[in-house]
Amino acid sequence: MKDRRKADTNRSVGSWLLIVRRSQERVRTNEELSSRPGGRTSRKLTENKKTSMLYNSLNLEVAKIASKSEMRPEIAGVFFKNNLTAATDGFRLLEITTPVGVKPEEFPVVDGAAAMRGCQPFIVPARSLREIKIPKAKNGLPILQNVAIKYLDDKRAEFLTTDLETAKITTARRVEGKFPDYEQLWPAGAPAAEVVINGELLAELLGIMAKLDRTGAVKFKFYGKDKPVVVEAGETQKGRGMIMPIRE
Repeated sequence: MKDRRKADTNRSVGSWLLIVRRSQERVRTNEELSSRPGGRTSRKLTENKKTSMLYNSLNLEVAKIASKSEMRPEIAGVFFKNNLTAATDGFRLLEITTPVGVKPEEFPVVDGAAAMRGCQPFIVPARSLREIKIPKAKNGLPILQNVAIKYLDDKRAEFLTTDLETAKITTARRVEGKFPDYEQLWPAGAPAAEVVINGELLAELLGIMAKLDRTGAVKFKFYGKDKPVVVEAGETQKGRGMIMPIRE
């Protein structure tokens, strides 16, 4: 039974990595076409006037999901778009959209440093984001709790934060390659069940129950929108838990 579970896990991971590799092959093909006269895409970095971006601490926290291995630099980094950040390690994926109600043109200009209004998608190493320190809200300006992009080219990205007194610029190397086309991985159609639960309470429950299995495996059982979610785990020592849904 244990061997079959391990084999199923390996097949699942292998399928994911195959999709990632195929995505990279498609990207390389597009880049080859872009280098030809009349190619479909362009590698020139241009400013996008229609969308704007500022990133908060939650956008940076996706770095925790990035791969710890440097064998695939593109998934050991964080993917930035004008309206979101994303990261994956091949087993899980996290995407977080940028906060609403804040605009780069409202970001303070300090020491001549200003926020870009838009840019092409890019990747930087996840570890480089640890150096970015977002100041606490000051003078009733929550916009200061965001990070702006000050500069971007083919080699580096410059992240900008400020406390109104000084501007802090953090430079990160830009990762070559393209982030996997993960949109195709989201399940299509209506979900089998939708249950709203408290994420913090679930995290505490799973933190304990994952210790009951050497692989950290847990099983979820859903009985309906307003029914408790049951969680089971364990090989020799077994655990069973439940968490009540949040009633909307």
